[in-house]
Amino acid sequence: MDGRHSPLGYDARDRGLHINEAEAQTVRAIFTRFLELPGTIALREELERIGVRSKVWTTRSGKAKGGFVYSRGGLNHLLRNRIYLGEVTHRGKAYPGQHQAIITPDVFDAVRDKLEAAAPEPPQARTSKRRAALLGKLFDDAGNAMTSAHANKAGKRYFYYVSTALNTGKPRGSITRVSAPKLEYAVAELITPMLDAAWRPGGRPAARVADAVARIVLCAGRLQLNMRRQAIDLAHLALPHISVSDEEASFEAPLRLRMTKRARTLVASNGEHAPTRIDRPLVRALAFARSWSRELAAGHAPSLRAIAKREDICPSYARQILPLAFLAPDLVEAILEGRQPPALSLAALIAKPLPVLWNAQRAVFATFA
Repeated sequence: MDGRHSPLGYDARDRGLHINEAEAQTVRAIFTRFLELPGTIALREELERIGVRSKVWTTRSGKAKGGFVYSRGGLNHLLRNRIYLGEVTHRGKAYPGQHQAIITPDVFDAVRDKLEAAAPEPPQARTSKRRAALLGKLFDDAGNAMTSAHANKAGKRYFYYVSTALNTGKPRGSITRVSAPKLEYAVAELITPMLDAAWRPGGRPAARVADAVARIVLCAGRLQLNMRRQAIDLAHLALPHISVSDEEASFEAPLRLRMTKRARTLVASNGEHAPTRIDRPLVRALAFARSWSRELAAGHAPSLRAIAKREDICPSYARQILPLAFLAPDLVEAILEGRQPPALSLAALIAKPLPVLWNAQRAVFATFA
């Protein structure tokens, strides 16, 4: 670097911006994952977990800068930066630049729309028209439908799901009111890793989750979920705790709605100190590996290199992911249920070649306990 701070994905030289292909792959992955995850909080947590950091650069005096964990604000800036469209901005207006674009307009527009949909409105602009994603599908454990409601406190509007039993006089369930955003986020965290890649592929993440839900019963400390069978991938349908019928896949999940800065922990409903953590990058990689393996075996894809090109990822990374398709069934189940060893991550698991024998794989997992 020559002292100018170029954005991630570009290097500044010869009075211009030139694509740094390794960084550009990271930028494309950030945009893609943002569209797949519930929002910037989940994206920030995933990037921190897999070791993605801001661009490292050097000042004219030779001092190194950057290399920080992304904040939500930093991610918002990156995702809104029109420089990735090959444009430059001046006084709020965008103009064609002399550098190459990294992000296509359709991806950039989809990201922009999702950011704007999630942006908080000023108090005077807020109305009760907020879309309740689970309306008509959420019930308390006494069978009462839960409707949407809101309350104004100190100039802010708060949204809830409220049991209709409060108005009808019918017997109430164990929970009569719950924060709508927190519950919707928790449901998205549970369901997103389970969705089949072919389920509503062009839809927004929140819409894909909502469309996959047939019915949810809210109980004290847990959720009872009925999902549309075609929305769930085969790896999850094979899990023993999921009941599958012709139309639906049903299961229970322990739930705690307390929010933390780091991540939500789903705590076992029996009260024991046995938290589970769904590692979404690991689950996603596992699903990709199984899907790619089926494609290759059926001849639907000519080669892994062709798949990598289609998915817009590095072929060497695809080669690291593919062996996960042959992971021992009990290890797959542990990952999908969030019971993998605490120190295990996707980056750690693919850092070395995965053994073929299942017992050897179990020995590898044991080293992360």
